Amino acid sequence: PNVSTSSSAIEWQAETLRVASEQKQRISSQVSGDILREADSPLEARPTAIEPPSGWQSVEAELKKHLSECDELLRRGAVYSGRQEALVAIRLLLRSLDQRRAKFTSEPYFDQALVAFREEVEFHASMQNPERTQSVEGIVRGHLTPVLKGTNLTSVPPAIAAQHYQHFAKDRLIAAAESHPWAADLYYALGKCIEKQAEERTQEREMLLGQAAACYQAALATRSGHSEAANQLGFVLLQLDRSPEAEVYLGHSIQTQPTLQGYKNLAELYRRQGNANGQNWATNQVAAMQIAAPSQQGMPSVREVDPATFATLSPRSTWGNPASGPNPAVPTPPLQAQQTTSSSWFGKLFK
Repeated sequence: PNVSTSSSAIEWQAETLRVASEQKQRISSQVSGDILREADSPLEARPTAIEPPSGWQSVEAELKKHLSECDELLRRGAVYSGRQEALVAIRLLLRSLDQRRAKFTSEPYFDQALVAFREEVEFHASMQNPERTQSVEGIVRGHLTPVLKGTNLTSVPPAIAAQHYQHFAKDRLIAAAESHPWAADLYYALGKCIEKQAEERTQEREMLLGQAAACYQAALATRSGHSEAANQLGFVLLQLDRSPEAEVYLGHSIQTQPTLQGYKNLAELYRRQGNANGQNWATNQVAAMQIAAPSQQGMPSVREVDPATFATLSPRSTWGNPASGPNPAVPTPPLQAQQTTSSSWFGKLFK
């Protein structure tokens, strides 16, 4: 009897405390509601900016700092840290766009692109592990990327589904940029980082090169005159053995801004296509640029003069008389497709 009485008393006390707590919450909610209703702005209204955003020069300085750090990290082989710097810079620009336009769209679009890149990995994992093969429909069902939701995926191979995810990511990157020219430089930097990842992760090489191509395409869609992105896109497509597309972008690159790397990539493209005339033309352009601007190769400028002129220009020394006669011909090494060096690009950021 004593135990029963004790249990009843405990239950009664617990119920009393619960009722008192509910009454307190109701009173607190009523008071809070009264205070909010007396406020000048309604509860549904979003808070607006009180002060103007920081100027574009401030944003520019921050972007340049992150991208310079990204370049330095890539040089040291710290690919993932470099990619993180590029992502921080992109997010900074997109948040600035959202803040100035009083809407939250650019950063969510960018997040959707990153999610599509991450989820694409599952399609490639399914292709590489036949014992753990999962249907495309089953993979898509567990994803956040909406591009294939509600689509008949019967007999759709994982490689095709992965392509749709890459194109979705590219479209989201373009939408996030809202045609801001700085976004083209940032997407270019992100593409360079993903390319470096492809060199380390050989099993995912094709997927990562495709993602890098999506970044370069987004950069070109944001700023069509971005010659570095065009050249690098052509270089990536050449690695993926998509020569017709590579030719289009490499041609666009040298038309926008002729570079040594662009002509070398074209020479390699024509070699693979068996186009001897095209290869000779591109090789001649490379030779002409090396003569006209050898500084691009990190070499001092050289001008051939006759011995008499050389004697008048040279300082007196004990080296003896300069040898006369033409220099021996230096054999030209085979041309290889080359990436755009990041140093030349980061050096002219935002100029």
